[in-house]
Amino acid sequence: MAGVKQGASLQSVIALRGKPTSESQPEDFVELVHHYEGLEVGYFQSRVVHVRATATGWCTAHGLCPSNSTRRMQALYGAPRVHPFRPHVATYWQSGPDCWYVFELSQGVVAEVGIACQP
Repeated sequence: MAGVKQGASLQSVIALRGKPTSESQPEDFVELVHHYEGLEVGYFQSRVVHVRATATGWCTAHGLCPSNSTRRMQALYGAPRVHPFRPHVATYWQSGPDCWYVFELSQGVVAEVGIACQP
């Protein structure tokens, strides 16, 4: 998303996207998060393991963007896995069990798109 690929180095993301507007250090396996306008990039050992977008200009490689309809999401990715305790979240395995797409849904619209990988 936004030219940021899973496994990319922290330095290559900064070279591509520029200096982040802010950064944080969450308490899970993601060690550092860079925040850009409508985009969040998480790192583990200075490598990208998480990308989340809330702005319409940031889309998945298949062209799903925040503000797209859930109908478009299903046309591009098929039927999602939906967690019983989080029915507003659609999950799709990306390429094997270590990476997945996570799409937050709201009233028939994709509110945010994300990709996460286990380090």
